[in-house]
Amino acid sequence: MSDEFLNKLIKTKQISHQLQNLVALARSVISDTDPQNDLSTLRVRSKSNEIIVVTGECKLVRVC
Repeated sequence: MSDEFLNKLIKTKQISHQLQNLVALARSVISDTDPQNDLSTLRVRSKSNEIIVVTGECKLVRVC
């Protein structure tokens, strides 16, 4: 495996872990606001990237 591939893999795992924490926090905020609601979609966007997390599914979508 190339160094570039390994670096991308490490970065992907770091982002995935951070997203799991963010989803847990967002889910907690929603639950505190209205216990009958739950998080279904979380969208995080920067100038160059967009990540959409759909809870209950194992999918991450990156839109450039």
